[in-house]
Amino acid sequence: MQQYIFQNNHLTLPILPKHIWEEVNPADHKTQASTWAISNPEKLIGAGPYSFVEFNFTSEVIHLERNDFFDDWSGDVPYFNDIYFEFWSNKEGALSALAAGVLDMVDAQFQAQLYEIPSGTSYSLIDEARTKEIAINMEHPILGTGELCPIAGPKSANYVRKAMSHCIPRQIIADEILLGLGSPGVTPCPKTATIFDESLEPYNYSITTAKNYLRLAGYDVPLEPSILVGINFPIILGIISLIGGCFIFINKRKIGANQ
Repeated sequence: MQQYIFQNNHLTLPILPKHIWEEVNPADHKTQASTWAISNPEKLIGAGPYSFVEFNFTSEVIHLERNDFFDDWSGDVPYFNDIYFEFWSNKEGALSALAAGVLDMVDAQFQAQLYEIPSGTSYSLIDEARTKEIAINMEHPILGTGELCPIAGPKSANYVRKAMSHCIPRQIIADEILLGLGSPGVTPCPKTATIFDESLEPYNYSITTAKNYLRLAGYDVPLEPSILVGINFPIILGIISLIGGCFIFINKRKIGANQ
């Protein structure tokens, strides 16, 4: 396995054109950009597929146009000639404009749900390059170091973490809580990343498997637990149930829609 940073092919790009910015103090870049956005927007061009043209303060519309130099380094010609971003103060108005054909897409920041899209509007689901995950304190005496596990040591802590993972019903979370707009994840690396391994499979939801891992860590977990199973098992179940309520490794998807 080799380490890969997907941004590494971008780091050599002259993101800020030297002939435009070299006389501007870096501390003044933000102020200067705001000034140029009004007085001389053609200066605001970088290495991206589109460049800034205008922000209309009256209509609150941002206009971008295709950067004809983008394909010189990327090899790809941007699909659209022009893109317009229009500000909408509420989701209902934006969705109505979408249904009427005034807009081609509504930003995911509105968090529109499928049932909120007006009838008659066609839409498609698009994978979003984002995952939901949890962080574990690797100094924790049970989850991290394992020093307080019945069989003390880091291997037992690994068994406990695996047990937690097998207690998370990823598919149910994706189908019911996220209303089908998600899929069980396998790694913090999103599916849209160029290095994502399609052969990876998520941990299956299995309480039986979780119990087996807890036994390997030394916990006395009965096959059919009752209310009188001792102190260790309720504690570990409490940890598991706490984690089980989290959205872990769920790749959410944006809603893209057009008329």
